[in-house]
Order: sequence, then C-alpha cells, then structure tokens
Amino acid sequence: MKNTRDLWIALTKVYGKMGDVDSVKGLWLELVQENSLDLGAKIKSALDLKSNGEIKEAASQFYEVLDSCQADLVQEIQSEYLESLAYLGKWTEVKNNLNEPNSLKIKSYMRLNEFAELTEAVKNIKPALLYTRYPYEMSLLNITQDDPDRAKYYLDQEFSRLVENVSR
Repeated sequence: MKNTRDLWIALTKVYGKMGDVDSVKGLWLELVQENSLDLGAKIKSALDLKSNGEIKEAASQFYEVLDSCQADLVQEIQSEYLESLAYLGKWTEVKNNLNEPNSLKIKSYMRLNEFAELTEAVKNIKPALLYTRYPYEMSLLNITQDDPDRAKYYLDQEFSRLVENVSR
C-alpha cells in the first residue's frame, strides 16, 4: 500500500510539472479519499486557489490541511505550503519551516542575503549534488565570495543544463 501511495505522490509531482492541474487534483482526491472526503475537498480547494493565482488563500488552505493530514502525506502537503509561501516572498517563514537544506532553504538564504548561513548549509551537501542541482545558486554564492572563476564554472553548468533541457 505504501509503495502505491509513493507512486501516486510521484505522479502528482510529474503532472504538476507538466501543468496538468486536473490530474493532480484527481490524484490527491484518490490519495486522501479513503480517510476523509472533507480533507480531499480542502486539498482540491487549495490546488484550485493556487492554479487561479490566489496563492495567499491557497497557502492558508494548505496550512489548515496540515493539521488533519495523514502522517505519510504531511511532507507533501508541507511542500505545497512552503512553495506557496515562496511564491509570496515569505522567505523567513520558508527558512524557519525547513530543517534540512533543500532548494527552497537555499533560495531562502539567498533571498534573505544570509550568505554566511548559505555557505554553512552547502558545506553539508555532496559536491556532485551541488553541481547538478544548484549551479545557479552556487554561482551567486561564489560571486559574493569574490571567486569569479568558480562562479563562471557554475554559470556554465547552468547554461549547459538549460540548453540540454531546451533541446529535448
């Protein structure tokens, strides 16, 4: 059962990246329907608000859902909530809600001009992961550290990734 749920959650991410909001809503309804139709309606409402550009209301809906959500879905709902906060530019709240460095936490450090904290956070991330997932962020960090050669390297990595994605 857990593997099936993980698959469905992964599918919500894939369909979300493709912009297929209706499929995302349907998958979420299927994920939560066994426990609560009310919870499914709240998630659907939050996704509707988010797709309509009403991000502030969507964030508050996601936050409400967090309290009544099943334990295995909390991380995904929290991710939706934090993405909504990021859209709103509430980087302090994003940073405070994340314990481990991920792309949102790294972006929050950058948006808040907390480069010392960013430097500490990236020290704990494997170099290969930094090169592949965060080249843009790493280039900006190196610019602030007066290391233009390394910054150029990361920008070249980001440009290569962009060209690769466009050519697909």
